[in-house]
Amino acid sequence: MAEKKAVLFNFWGVTASSTPQEVFQTLEEVHNLPRGFLCGVASKKDSAMIRAERGEMTLSQMIPAFESECLKEAKVQGVSLPSDWSVKGLLKELQEAMMDVQPAMLQIAARLHHRGLLTAVLANHWLDDSAAGDGPAHLLSLLGGRFDLVL
Repeated sequence: MAEKKAVLFNFWGVTASSTPQEVFQTLEEVHNLPRGFLCGVASKKDSAMIRAERGEMTLSQMIPAFESECLKEAKVQGVSLPSDWSVKGLLKELQEAMMDVQPAMLQIAARLHHRGLLTAVLANHWLDDSAAGDGPAHLLSLLGGRFDLVL
């Protein structure tokens, strides 16, 4: 049996130019939140965002849970969340960033595939059950057309 080789791409920071941490940092600056506040809440072991990425909850379930986690952490840290801040706004920024797929990376994946290598991308997306879920669905369709496997 012939040996198959594969290349695994990370979505954030490779296939898409931004990382969630960069989006969080920008929002922290815009809303005068302490540096690392949003990333700290999102990256806790069983945070709503982590559970959504594991498929344990949908987007509509994750939004109020993550909002609650942010409010709780703000209280612990003595941070005031601005009145114009919301998890929905954060997710909108993340969704815009994830749509910024690098054409060069898609071309590289196609070249590798044509040379007989299997390609996969680690996407870490949540189940978007919102009415506006067509953006992420379009993205996953785009990735699925270029990579052998989207995880």
